[in-house]
Amino acid sequence: RCARRIRRTFSLKAKPKRARLYISAHGVYEAYINGKGVGEYVLTPGFSEYQKIINYQTYDVTDMLLEGENVFSSLLGDGWWIGRLGISADSCSYGNRLALWMILEIEDDKGNITRVMGDEKFRSFKSAICYSDLSIGEKVDMQMASDDWKMPGYDDEGWDECKRVDGDISPLKGQADEPARVVETVEAERIFTTPAGETEIDFGTVAAGG
Repeated sequence: RCARRIRRTFSLKAKPKRARLYISAHGVYEAYINGKGVGEYVLTPGFSEYQKIINYQTYDVTDMLLEGENVFSSLLGDGWWIGRLGISADSCSYGNRLALWMILEIEDDKGNITRVMGDEKFRSFKSAICYSDLSIGEKVDMQMASDDWKMPGYDDEGWDECKRVDGDISPLKGQADEPARVVETVEAERIFTTPAGETEIDFGTVAAGG
């Protein structure tokens, strides 16, 4: 299914003294504040025995927040929650709906705490990623590719209102194991067009995740 774009704007009277983002998902997420990516981890919140444990990550985002208008945004895909798993490559092994859980806790210089949390003020829309699956790969519609939606001032009037779900949060645990991150970037050796008119990229090596 199509990965979803999610965003919410909020205002601050002053630049915060301290700010922490606690975040997890049913699916996999990428998080952004004011257009900048949060953290260096990938495929978060990672795979686990979801009925018992769903990892959440904690990030220091103090320097990413500004006085005035700010925007939190996220890209949400199927991951292990909905995507194909196992020898039979069945989908929806754990659930059939994407969901994001987040708390952005902001402290000002007087010690006052403001929290931005998942609620109906969030809005959602389909992304340029037509599907993203850990087994069969990813398809992207480049005509829809844009980063404007991650920035303050973007008009999301036509987006869908997110639904708040009061689910069981007891499986949420702070991540204790080593997360996945990018350790190497492989450059393309050649890009060519096949007789069928398809563009293919040859990286000159076989790369497979463990």
